[in-house]
Amino acid sequence: MNILRRLNNTYQKVYRNRHHVAKRLNLKDSEYRLWDLYLAVYDWDKKHEETYQTVETTDKVLADILGWSASKVCRVRNGLIQKGTIKEKARSFYEIVLLPNSKNDIAKLQDENANLHDRIAETQENIAELQSNQDETDENTIVSYKGKYRISTVDEYNDIKNKVDELSKNIDEKNGWLSDKPEERILVDEQQRLAGLMLNYEIENDLLPI
Repeated sequence: MNILRRLNNTYQKVYRNRHHVAKRLNLKDSEYRLWDLYLAVYDWDKKHEETYQTVETTDKVLADILGWSASKVCRVRNGLIQKGTIKEKARSFYEIVLLPNSKNDIAKLQDENANLHDRIAETQENIAELQSNQDETDENTIVSYKGKYRISTVDEYNDIKNKVDELSKNIDEKNGWLSDKPEERILVDEQQRLAGLMLNYEIENDLLPI
């Protein structure tokens, strides 16, 4: 998907109430700006069954458009994922879950977001438990950062990668990526969060392929 071409040369559907929706979802200014960019470049053609309502691009491209760093794009997108506005389908491939039209039940999404934050807190506890159970693990391997966590060592990165692979296999076996079942959404949420930690580490340490 050439999103620069989409920004400059193609039709865009604009929702007038998007600012009201952003307010009700408590989107930060940076989250609103990235969400609005996704709305500007997503595939809106229903004839494209496999890519409809999705955006496929890299953090580098988004960062260049927004004047941000790639790591900031990653952090802000994680916030949008947690608030239920977008969903990661694969690396660099995102579905726009919430379009600000009259058909969206914003109140329902707010309730889901509250439940999601509870599950995220549970996931953080699981990560902390994982850390405490590792033999000879440096207590600073996972450190608190603005209410989230970050990876600091290669060993921790490898441990998280193994966990992500295990979760991905489990979700694949259950066909759970797009499931609405709470127990499967918890697995997907945890997989996406840990994958986000990995991506942050890869960006910070220049591990991404050029």
